[in-house]
Amino acid sequence: MVPSPMNKITLCYGPNECLGVYKRHPQRLNRLTTVLTTLGFEVSLEPINDRDRLIIKLNGEPIFRCRLSFLRYQPDAKHDETLSRAVFAALEACARFQLAIARRTHCV
Repeated sequence: MVPSPMNKITLCYGPNECLGVYKRHPQRLNRLTTVLTTLGFEVSLEPINDRDRLIIKLNGEPIFRCRLSFLRYQPDAKHDETLSRAVFAALEACARFQLAIARRTHCV
């Protein structure tokens, strides 16, 4: 199923350690944001206080969690398993969400 404009992805990210200092690095999410936007999702970022944590929400419901440090930082990384898993989780949740809506509209 194709993501529709009503499917809003929120990337909730916490500070992660760099040289012994915890700071928020939203640039670590650039590749994930680009891929999700290309697929048709509306993506927003939301800072959270949980250290080294990434929570992906679809329409406000959490669908994926991981350590933020698991995302590869280099933009030229050819295979980022965590990025692939996150995108798959978003597409799968979108399909389930659309199926639930379709079932609800046919039952009414």
